[in-house]
Amino acid sequence: MTVGEWVEQWMERKHATLRQSTYIDYQSIVRNHLPHAWRTRPVGSITRSAAQGLISGMVADGRAGRARKVRAVFSGCFSEAVAEGLSTRNPFTKVAIGRRHIDRGEAQAEGHMMCPAPSDVWRIAGAVPEWASPVVLVAGFAGLRWGEIVGLAADDIDLASNEIVVRRSYSIATRQLGPPKSDSSRRKAIFSSAIRDTLAATILRSDSDRLAFPSPSGGFIDHSMFRRRAWLPAMAELDMEGVRFHDLRHTYASTLIATGATPPLVAAMLGHSSPAVTLDVYANFWDGQREGLADRMAAVAS
Repeated sequence: MTVGEWVEQWMERKHATLRQSTYIDYQSIVRNHLPHAWRTRPVGSITRSAAQGLISGMVADGRAGRARKVRAVFSGCFSEAVAEGLSTRNPFTKVAIGRRHIDRGEAQAEGHMMCPAPSDVWRIAGAVPEWASPVVLVAGFAGLRWGEIVGLAADDIDLASNEIVVRRSYSIATRQLGPPKSDSSRRKAIFSSAIRDTLAATILRSDSDRLAFPSPSGGFIDHSMFRRRAWLPAMAELDMEGVRFHDLRHTYASTLIATGATPPLVAAMLGHSSPAVTLDVYANFWDGQREGLADRMAAVAS
């Protein structure tokens, strides 16, 4: 039996036992969070690292509370599948919020924790309209969140020090400029010198106290408009459907880690509340540093 078939059958059973409001919430979770790639696969083929990838991807997006609910619902679903003999294990057993069980390769294959390569960021920047290109580059090479980018003023960008000062954020929900999401989000993010020329040209077109990246009409960039006119057409053109704008932050994080940045430094650059949050999300990215470690140690000791 496939996951999709089992979930449909399980939901029918739950309809008779759950309160209507709870059942509607379950429906929402299945509709929005059950990966499409899972639906046609046998129930017993879903691995724990794939389940952890699903949950950790939500945590990385700042939805830890919802991730707990998703974990509880899917754990119950797969637990009953085990009882029915459809699987030998519940893949959500021991899946945790804030623990490092992510298999990066498998998580990406399952459609979660997508991490575009730096070359992909350049491809995306070249495929979107010119006004959207610096937005893509700042996400991929400075790690800013959507609202932080939209709320930037030109004088927040320091070309001399390769830093962007995050002072405010634009809310998609309220369409207003306000403080960043947390105290730790107020930061100076170092951007790659590779995008300095692009940022310099952008600043020249903008007054220092005005938006660094205005929309074509001159105001704040509307998120829906950006997706419709820039992001989704570029993803279709580049055959990268499924990659989200937020995934560009993972590119920035992985680039920092590849250069040898420590967890506290990566946390500071991303605006995480603590290095523990960074390790929860990106621990496996540090595994690649094991390669050649013995030679690097010898070089230091000699």
